[in-house]
Amino acid sequence: MNEGWNVDSCVKEFSSVEVATEFFCAKKYDGHILKRENGVYTGVCLEYPDGFYPDAKIIKTLNCSSSSKNTSCC
Repeated sequence: MNEGWNVDSCVKEFSSVEVATEFFCAKKYDGHILKRENGVYTGVCLEYPDGFYPDAKIIKTLNCSSSSKNTSCC
């Protein structure tokens, strides 16, 4: 697993893609929105190790930071 990724601080659940996008962009974070089999949308940092949640599919990648260097939510 990626040492820069901490499940306790790098994951947040949302009710929709729109709510997740609004949250990430308001904070100027970059990250991914995952859709889980249970219907929950999970926002994760770009450091998210693909496959950590085997039931998840990345449905959107957000680039909301205002700088050329990515600002991760972790």
